Order: sequence, then structure tokens, then C-alpha cells
Amino acid sequence: MSSKKSLKSAFLTGLLALLPIGILLIVVTWAFNLIANFLAPILSLFSFTSTFLLVLLTLVALIIIVLLIGLSITTHLGMTFFRWIEEGLFSLIPGYKNIKRLIDSFTLSTASTSYTGVALVDIYQNGTLMTALITEKPSKTRTTVFVPTGPNPTSGAIYHLLDKYVTPVDVPVQKVLETVIAVGKNSNILFAPKVSVKKRKSVSKR
Repeated sequence: MSSKKSLKSAFLTGLLALLPIGILLIVVTWAFNLIANFLAPILSLFSFTSTFLLVLLTLVALIIIVLLIGLSITTHLGMTFFRWIEEGLFSLIPGYKNIKRLIDSFTLSTASTSYTGVALVDIYQNGTLMTALITEKPSKTRTTVFVPTGPNPTSGAIYHLLDKYVTPVDVPVQKVLETVIAVGKNSNILFAPKVSVKKRKSVSKR
């Protein structure tokens, strides 16, 4: 039974790792065909029928477009425009939001802005520790955390715990997400760092 679970977890982990690549290939192929279909009639007007030339110009155009999009998104106006298109057009595509959340979980920039830190939490108050991402501090005595499930870190549960059951650890959010995706592998990084001095003092006073 355990071997079946291990194979299932390994398969899901591999699938999730390949999903962003697969989506990227689909998008690139779609954009390539779109540009090629646009350029083909133009080239035929000048009696250029070479397939190699069409492919070359399409690749150049695709690289330029991607570069321009990347440069525009780095600006405030470009990011605002992209979010407007994303929320108005892309959100209509079935499953787009779920796929985007999954892909975002792989990126350090998104993960870092979504959570304020990492912690080990004793939800059942019996010494059983769970990997958690700190969301916010809703009160002086409680911390809100998200406990992700492996191998899909976009699903999980939200808990509002007393601070004494939350032990912050000095580990990057992205590294922790990698351990969740790998269903616990390399979790030793959660126990190597020392708990913040401020947190240890606040807990000891209790």
C-alpha cells in the first residue's frame, strides 16, 4: 500500500513539475502559429515562399513581442494594463485561475508577497508539527497561517492559532513550497534554522 502511495505521489509531483512547461509550450505554439498565419500572406505578396524564411521571421517576431511584453510589464502602466486584460479576458478561460495559482506557487516573487514567513505549527497541541506559511497577524495573541497539502501547495487549510503554537523558522517561502511539492523531501531545512530570538523570548514569558 505504501509503495502505491509513493508511486502516486511521485507521479503527481512529476505532473505538477511538468505542468508549467506544458502550458508554456501550448502558449508558445499558439502564438507562433498566429504570427506565422499573419506573416505568410505578406511574404507571398513579395513572392517569398520559403518556409525557412517564414519560420525565421516568425521566431524573430515572437522574441520581439515577448521582449516588449516583458519590458512593458515592468512598468506600472504596463502591469496595470496586463492585470486588466488578465482579469477581464483571461479569467473567462475555464480553469485559468486555478492554473495561474498553481504556477504562481512556483515563483519566489509571488510566494514572497503572499506570505510573510514560514513556521512550524502545533495545531493539535501534542507535539505533531506541520509546515505552515504565515499569512498575517490578526491580533496580539494569534497568528493566521496556511498549511499547504502536498504535492499541490495551492490547496490546504487556514488556521488562526495562538502564538505559542506557532514557531517561526528562518527559511525562504519558495524553499518550503519545494518541500511541499516533493511531499516532505528535504524538510530538514525547517529544523536547521534557529527560531527568531524575539519569538523565543515571547514564548518563554508565557
